[in-house]
Amino acid sequence: MTGISVNGDGCSSVCLREGCASVTLAATSLTLPAVGLPRFFDLDGDGDLDLAGVASRRRLYRRAGTTLTEFWSEPTAYTCATGISFGDVNGDGLPGVFFADCDGPSAGYSGRSRFYEQTISGVSTAVTWQTGTAWNTGIAAADFDRDGDADVFIINQGGMPPTPTRSSMYLASGGTIAASSVWAVSHPVRNADFANVNADARLELLTCGVDACGSGGCGGAEPTRIYQLSSAGVGSQVWASDGVDQECRFGDIDGDGDQDVFAFSRTSTRGIAIYLNSLGTLATSPAHRLTGLASNERRISGGR
Repeated sequence: MTGISVNGDGCSSVCLREGCASVTLAATSLTLPAVGLPRFFDLDGDGDLDLAGVASRRRLYRRAGTTLTEFWSEPTAYTCATGISFGDVNGDGLPGVFFADCDGPSAGYSGRSRFYEQTISGVSTAVTWQTGTAWNTGIAAADFDRDGDADVFIINQGGMPPTPTRSSMYLASGGTIAASSVWAVSHPVRNADFANVNADARLELLTCGVDACGSGGCGGAEPTRIYQLSSAGVGSQVWASDGVDQECRFGDIDGDGDQDVFAFSRTSTRGIAIYLNSLGTLATSPAHRLTGLASNERRISGGR
């Protein structure tokens, strides 16, 4: 689930919708390779969005016009891809690639989060940095401590064998990502996002709780939360929702310049919950619940 402005009208679309204004999505001649977990990012800085994805192993595709050409693949095939992100950890203007997995080549909850650096010669095939084995469910890279280098937040459900692991923040400094985390969330997390919620130049971290998910369990049901991050990369909880969601994202839903929250639950009665942000303050109860198919023709704003 994602929220973007597809027509420049300043309103984020939840999945796909008709308003704020009427939108026509035209087909393009860009042929996408058959990959899972696709992520677009301008890796080479030429103005075209390149592609990262999974086809038996992690692969990178360079875009030139309407053509995508594979130029890199990970030497080792991991079996359970859960996350791809991008970040420049040393300030050279060349973003590297972060990957996360819930399982490794030998299975047994042996997934690793890892980073491949990009230099002027291209993306390295040697792992620059990696964590220990764990059941990772995602990864997010951004300059969380505001020092100019991309840091990384490893998303982990917790409560999974062999050893329960919490979602953790790892900071980068001078091109090196720390081997140990500076902060860990004390509850299970399934997904996360980040944005500047209150225009204070600090990023906030959004985390989604989990519900029961099989015999292995996921560590219990947790609300969606927002953490404000200090200059040391340590989070303090500043908001929690009124329910449990499996997907959550920031986005300016009502077009007022503030980052709102929309979250999705498997529970059909909950649907997509939209929490509106007013001058840096989010309500704990959703202003709207979206169920079924509906148009946003009149634009979601102020509870109307």
